[in-house]
Amino acid sequence: MKLFEEAFLKAGLVSSDQLQAKQNQEKAELERQQAIQKKEQEEQKENFRKQENQYNCFDALFSSKQKFVLHLIHAFIPTVKVIPWEPNQSKDCKCCICSTPLISQLEILEKSGDASQVMVEDICRSVGNNPMMPEERTEKYKKIFGDRKLGVMSNESTAVFCKPCIQTFVEWVFVSAFRHHAVRNTIQHLQQSTINKRYGN
Repeated sequence: MKLFEEAFLKAGLVSSDQLQAKQNQEKAELERQQAIQKKEQEEQKENFRKQENQYNCFDALFSSKQKFVLHLIHAFIPTVKVIPWEPNQSKDCKCCICSTPLISQLEILEKSGDASQVMVEDICRSVGNNPMMPEERTEKYKKIFGDRKLGVMSNESTAVFCKPCIQTFVEWVFVSAFRHHAVRNTIQHLQQSTINKRYGN
């Protein structure tokens, strides 16, 4: 590439200023890409730390309220028992784990037009080499949905989860099956109940 640039310069097809400007632009783009990559790596590390902290929270909850956690396992495992939360179906409007306010699928659909505008803006800016930064994107969605998270529930419990917590809870349950006898026994019982229902035993 450098040989071509030198040839164009000697031939007078480009000026040294144009060549320098192009090199500066390429350097700036490379630095921008590196900054984005570094930020993504930091976010991945932060997400891993958050997950570890969430696992620790469930461990602590299991130690202090074992019966409640086993009830949640019975009610929400397997995940086919998990259904969307609706305000008229439960008096609780906060996650039973993190106390985050909940939002229903219906309300998300009602606000989907505003959210779509953010998505379109994000795509257009990406095409124009001016992508929307994660913080800006989050802030725009926050203005639409607030601090609420999608809620889920089960017909077998009055407890409700936010979507991130139910995902972490399911992961924690299967990881904990190797560490806690009570969790393992509960899962085995649920598996046996499923088999009995399927085959009419």
